[in-house]
Amino acid sequence: MFLIADSGSSKTNWKYVNANGEILTSLKTVGLNPYFNTIPDMSQLILTEVAPYLKEVSSIHFYGAGCGHVLKANEVKQAIKEAIPAPSVQVESDMLGAARSIFLEEPGIASILGAGANSCVYDGYQIIQNVPSLGYLLADWGSGAVMGKDMLSLVLQEKVPKYILEDFYHTYQMDTREILDMVYNRPMANKFLSGFSPFLLKYAHQEESFRDMIIDNFRKFFDYYILTYGRYVNHLKVGLIGSIAFHFQEYLMAISKEKSIPVRTIIQDPMDGLVRYHYQFIQNTF
Repeated sequence: MFLIADSGSSKTNWKYVNANGEILTSLKTVGLNPYFNTIPDMSQLILTEVAPYLKEVSSIHFYGAGCGHVLKANEVKQAIKEAIPAPSVQVESDMLGAARSIFLEEPGIASILGAGANSCVYDGYQIIQNVPSLGYLLADWGSGAVMGKDMLSLVLQEKVPKYILEDFYHTYQMDTREILDMVYNRPMANKFLSGFSPFLLKYAHQEESFRDMIIDNFRKFFDYYILTYGRYVNHLKVGLIGSIAFHFQEYLMAISKEKSIPVRTIIQDPMDGLVRYHYQFIQNTF
């Protein structure tokens, strides 16, 4: 039996899987990010919300936001070990989780495009090259946070038709003061901004300024998160994962074609691929 977790800052998906690759239990908890959660808090949550639903666990594979640095990954590992006795606990970045989910044991260029953005070159086991992850203030083009920010700028400056403005304020029930407070004074502004993605998608076909902004973001996304890898782009497949990649794929594929970069696959959630990867890894081990 093995346990897989895919964790963002807001939620964690857990799958308890048997030796035949069958999912026995699926759980959801809040996100476990070592930059926002302490070791005792993470351990207590796992102990009360995950451990009671498990029996024997031979290995745990945790992929999470904030786990790209060894020290932070070790904090999550300690929290897990305190809550669940397992012979093997591995904690890796959400970027490696995305790459393994998309490509399993094949090499490729993998990218996350959800609330944030990131990418890497994957050799079929580990990340061998990774562009700097700079966040939504300095990069993350094409992400929900950046496109939400850009859309808000157009809305608050009243650069879109009146019927869109009316629908926006009716949908979100917030005035300009409240929006600015959420952006500048409250935590997790990136999550708040990303929450406007459904509204952006709703009017993308109708409103030229929205559509142009989306296209501009995805051009910058390909330039930084894919074309940066130079020679790898010519012989490795490209795969994208995340809610923005999935729901905005019409626009992503248009830019993919424009830049002559074939995209092999776009998937919304990494968990099914991670289950396949670890089941396949176990089979190959024995």
